[in-house]
Amino acid sequence: EVSLEPMDSDVLFHVPLATGLYGLTRLEAASTDGFYIPGRGSGGVGRSSYVVYSDPSQPELETLRDQDPSSAPAALLERYTQLPRPFSPRFNEIAREWTEGATSAVDRALVVQRTLRGDFDYSLDQEASTYDDPLLAFLDEVQEGHCEYFATAMTVLLRSLGIPSRVVNGFYGGEWNPVGEYWLLRQRDAHSWVEVWFPSAGWVIFDPTPAAGTGFGGRARLTIRARIAAIGDYAELLWEELLLDYGLGAQVDGLRAVFARLQAWGG
Repeated sequence: EVSLEPMDSDVLFHVPLATGLYGLTRLEAASTDGFYIPGRGSGGVGRSSYVVYSDPSQPELETLRDQDPSSAPAALLERYTQLPRPFSPRFNEIAREWTEGATSAVDRALVVQRTLRGDFDYSLDQEASTYDDPLLAFLDEVQEGHCEYFATAMTVLLRSLGIPSRVVNGFYGGEWNPVGEYWLLRQRDAHSWVEVWFPSAGWVIFDPTPAAGTGFGGRARLTIRARIAAIGDYAELLWEELLLDYGLGAQVDGLRAVFARLQAWGG
């Protein structure tokens, strides 16, 4: 169950891969496998509440070693191997240097992911460089940046090898609220990662950003200050859901459930 606050985007966020989406009267699918509500990002739609059924399983990477992504349908291959123009040949040199000895597409993707995770640093402030191209500067000189640098670098390097791939933007991690028993994701949890296409599996997730750039606040918060913050977060959610969205009967039933939960939690 997702409660999505108003934001400057018409995208409906969910755990991939969505197999069922319910509770919305307006819904459209994008050609990139996502879903959106037309006009939502322009202020035409407030909070959205919906239910998603997802299959988050990913294939065992070993099973993809005999897969050739270049056998993708022509339209998909053309779209997801596009490269910026002008395009420096240095990107292709880096890609071949890093993946030398890798005998399959999945191994090349794993090498690029491992190199970015292990040899580069996460930073929100990229240092100045003599390069005109900020992505080439990231790869060849600065070697530090935020998640968009890592995801874009991996995508460009794989595309230069003819492997269809794409950057995906969304949210990662979040914080567990033990009072209301839900995950809370904020703008600071925004993240970028990579998907690579394989014939038998479709889009497979890779994340080249070092662990320092994928903060995951999943621990239950038990300090007094944290308990107060959790109650405050829960109260804000309840105000929106019970007092603004629902009728009196649902409000009364909901508040009864809230008091019971707080009592059971020790509040």
